Amino acid sequence: MCFGRMPAKVALETVELYLAYKEFRLSSIRFFFSIFFLSPTPNHLASYTRLGTMPRHAPPS
Repeated sequence: MCFGRMPAKVALETVELYLAYKEFRLSSIRFFFSIFFLSPTPNHLASYTRLGTMPRHAPPS
């Protein structure tokens, strides 16, 4: 990428978008691992996967 030719505002917005995407990816990975490892019932993930519907947030402990 050549940031020299881009206007400063466009470059800044690009960097912000990239950081937001990276943060979103990190949080979704963290969320998945918290469901996978910290769940009280280990096989609930398998049942969700079998149904094909992942829960929007972690099940209540």
